[in-house]
Amino acid sequence: MSPSTALHLEDFRPPEAGTAVALGFFDGVHRGHQAILKAARERARARGLEPIAFTFSNHPATVLAPERTPELLTDQAERFALIESLGLKVVWLEFQDAFSRIDAGDFASGFLKERLGARAVSVGPNYRFGHGARGDGALLASLAESLDLDVLQVPGLESGGALVSSSRIRRLVRHGRMEEAAGALGRPYRLAGLVEAGDSRGARLGARTANLRLPEGRVLPATGVYAVWAGCLGSLRPGVANLGIRPTFGGGVPILEVHLFDFTGDLYGRPLEVFLVSRLRDERRFPQAEDLRVQIGLDVALARAILARSDKPKSLARMG
Repeated sequence: MSPSTALHLEDFRPPEAGTAVALGFFDGVHRGHQAILKAARERARARGLEPIAFTFSNHPATVLAPERTPELLTDQAERFALIESLGLKVVWLEFQDAFSRIDAGDFASGFLKERLGARAVSVGPNYRFGHGARGDGALLASLAESLDLDVLQVPGLESGGALVSSSRIRRLVRHGRMEEAAGALGRPYRLAGLVEAGDSRGARLGARTANLRLPEGRVLPATGVYAVWAGCLGSLRPGVANLGIRPTFGGGVPILEVHLFDFTGDLYGRPLEVFLVSRLRDERRFPQAEDLRVQIGLDVALARAILARSDKPKSLARMG
C-alpha cells in the first residue's frame, strides 16, 4: 500500500482560502460514504478550497461504549487509502473522552470553522457530533448563515432495496452474502495479511495454498469456500479460498487458505490482499482426503467461471 499522506490534527494547518470538510468515521468507505466525500471534493473544486476528511483513528465506541464496539470493515490503513483515492486529504485524531464533551455549538464554531478552516461541510444522514451527540446535520444547517458555512447534507443511498450502512454491510459479510456486500461497498470485501507457513496439505491435494491468519477486530465472513481475487507480487490473480478450521484434518485455529490459479511462486512472508467475490459452499468434513480432492476440483471450476464474469477490483497495494 502506498505511503499515506494523512496528517494528525496537530500537524494540519488549514490554507488561507479554507477547506471543504467531509465528516465521519467512514468504516468501509462504502458507497454512502463515497457520496459524502465526493460532495466535499466537488464543493472544494467549485470554491477553490482544500478538500479534507476529518476522522478518528479509533471508533468512537471504543471510548463511549466499549462493550458495543463493532468489528470493523476496514483497518486504519485501508480506510485512509480509500479516502485518499477519492482526492481528499485525511486529517485524523484519536477519539478521547475530552473530545466527546465539546459542546455542539463550540464544535461547529471553534473546531470546524477555526481549527479546520471549514468553509463547506458535508455530512451523511446519521452524522452526530458534540456532547451527548446533540449535534446533527440539521443543527449545522441552522448555524450555517451565522458561521458563513456551506452545509451539504448528503442523503443516504440504497443498494438491494435497503439503505447502505456500515452495520448492514457487516451483517451481509458475516452471512457470506458477498455480492450484496460488494454492491453496497462499491467493491468486493477485502482481507489482508502476511502469508504464513502451513502444513503443505494443499500441495498434496493438488491445490497449493497461501495461508493468512485472520486479522483481529475485523468483520469475518461466514466460514466456507469463496471465489476470490488475490493481490500478490504486484498483480491481482484469480483463485479460490477456504475460510475456516479445516474439519477434514481435525480442525484448529481459523485461517484463510488461498489457492491462486496457475501460480507456482513462493509467497511465504509476503503481504497478500484477498477480495472475496462469492461464497461457493459451506466448509464441511469429508470422509477421505480423496473426496476433498475431487471437491476442490469442482470448487476451482466454479470459481473460474464466476471470476471470468467479474471485474478485477482495484488493488490497495498500489493505490496512491
